Amino acid sequence: MKGTAITLNSETSDLDIKVTRNSSGMITGGLVVDDVQKQNKALLIYMHPGEIKEHPQIGVGIASMLLSSETLLYKHKMRKQLEADGFQINHLEIETTPEGKVDIQINANY
Repeated sequence: MKGTAITLNSETSDLDIKVTRNSSGMITGGLVVDDVQKQNKALLIYMHPGEIKEHPQIGVGIASMLLSSETLLYKHKMRKQLEADGFQINHLEIETTPEGKVDIQINANY
């Protein structure tokens, strides 16, 4: 899951497809290939462990954090998952605003 790969549509989370055709109308391309660092970070943090059957240990399950007050535990889980995927973490912070919103700041690159 590094560098350049097939991207997902940010609105539907399905494959990002932009069909291109030649002068005869035949399809010559469709899958969008681009930098996926941001996408990979989001997937690792969003997915719950066990969602990828081939690698059941992958995932943080950040949605569960909404019911928990253990931000330090989730910060540790995020760091562990990102480093296991090959990210070099420069900055990782989780803050809860006075309104109860969770703000996650991640600066990490392959």
